Amino acid sequence: MDTLNFKIGRLRHKFFTRAQKAKLEAGIDIFHQMQKSAQFKDLVLQFNWTNKSGKTFRRFLHSDGLSNAQVWEKFENSNSILEEMGLKACIAILPCESRKDVVNFKLHSSAIVWMSTSCLNNDWFTPIHVASSICHEIMINLGFKVRTSSENQDDYAKTVPYAFGQLLMESCEKWKQDITDIRLSFDVLDKQGYNYFPATEVFSLELANASQQTYENNISNLLGKLEREAETLELLEEGISNAEQNRLQSLQRIRQQLIEIHHEIQSSSLDGSELLNVDLISKASRSA
Repeated sequence: MDTLNFKIGRLRHKFFTRAQKAKLEAGIDIFHQMQKSAQFKDLVLQFNWTNKSGKTFRRFLHSDGLSNAQVWEKFENSNSILEEMGLKACIAILPCESRKDVVNFKLHSSAIVWMSTSCLNNDWFTPIHVASSICHEIMINLGFKVRTSSENQDDYAKTVPYAFGQLLMESCEKWKQDITDIRLSFDVLDKQGYNYFPATEVFSLELANASQQTYENNISNLLGKLEREAETLELLEEGISNAEQNRLQSLQRIRQQLIEIHHEIQSSSLDGSELLNVDLISKASRSA
């Protein structure tokens, strides 16, 4: 397994205090412990969820159709994948207090884990919360998304980033008698209402990494370009040439094929996202 390296950094006018840095270091250590934990791996491999109709899915929601084992393999090879994306394997942990801190900051060479200084200041935000947040943001950087077309907040917990953060906490419990930071964390940690407040969700951020541009985004973007070109040609009306008419017909045909491809990819995902995206697929088909 790749061992991820972290660097605790600062912004020009914002930095971690000594106490905050100590909590981050403890969280990083817990993350490394769980990264090698057979318990954590087993929880990931066995993950499943059941929808309201009683259908059980034995893989994460919006996993791009990947099995639990394939998702774990991406986690294991995080370093290699980040390097293939042109990013340094050393992940930067940076402080933030607002969405503005993140949006205005550019660091193209490294993956970033933003950490809320407001959360770090609270005793209830333990090193385990830090480790879960790190895990969540790493899976975001690897291309797994949290946003769903469903308005049900419970659906977020079934996505790869949120589930990994939760499962990391659950796997920590096995070690609470052996690792002091974990034992002390469980003394104040609320398992039932566990929330590690990942910064990308708290501030409703969409990371700029290319890894987030999934095939769904690419198909949607291409459809948009085809539609704009087709609309331009349609405005020509009677002044359209034979070549332009052929081009318009090709655009219309390709557009319909892309909608069908998109529909097939969504409906065969095996991760449950096909059920949440029914309305989106129907809307695309009706506009064809």
